Amino acid sequence: MAANSHSESHYGPEMWVFPVASQVTREVSERTSAIPMAFGIGLGVSGLLLGLGIIGFVIRAMSDGFGAHGPWGYTQPYFHSYFWLPALLLWPLRYSG
Repeated sequence: MAANSHSESHYGPEMWVFPVASQVTREVSERTSAIPMAFGIGLGVSGLLLGLGIIGFVIRAMSDGFGAHGPWGYTQPYFHSYFWLPALLLWPLRYSG
């Protein structure tokens, strides 16, 4: 019969390891706060470009409005890919089960 509890195992109580909560918290925070510099720079640049894109969208909407379709012609493919690409990538999962 297999050992199902600590009392039935061949290891005594002196071998049990119970981590201290403060030690675990410190180790996890140290490991998660040490992100690589390249990742931080990439995240910052991506956030900056996202912010500029939102500002550009708002400026375009305020200056041209939504009535004329011509000024929005070059942005439509980008919005199309942002909204439909995730749906197309997940489409096989919908019909796999």
